[in-house]
Amino acid sequence: MGRRRDALLALVVLLPAAAAVVALDAPVTPLPVAVGVMGTLALEALLSLRAARVRAVWERPVVQATAVTLGVVILTVAVSLLGPAAATVLAAGLCAYLLLLAAVTLRDALGRTANAESRPSNERRPRE
Repeated sequence: MGRRRDALLALVVLLPAAAAVVALDAPVTPLPVAVGVMGTLALEALLSLRAARVRAVWERPVVQATAVTLGVVILTVAVSLLGPAAATVLAAGLCAYLLLLAAVTLRDALGRTANAESRPSNERRPRE
């Protein structure tokens, strides 16, 4: 449930961010999109340095709820202070995160399939 839950939580913040982009006619131009994407990749790289600790903290429901709440609050404050492009940055970052989750999930699924197919037929486990 980990990645699926993470994707759902990201969508909870992405929906108001995307709505803000549309409602405010925010610029969907290369600079704010690149800032959002690069910010996500940089944050994920940093968090991966302490992956076990980050996962242990993230598994707590209060942390997840706080993160979603902060995401929406940060969206509101950033748009108020920096303008509509802030909504584009956040939306692009969350889209990048969802694509990253999808890529990792696909990689893992393909790896499991390849491992199962590479075993001799007498060692294959029955499908669940």
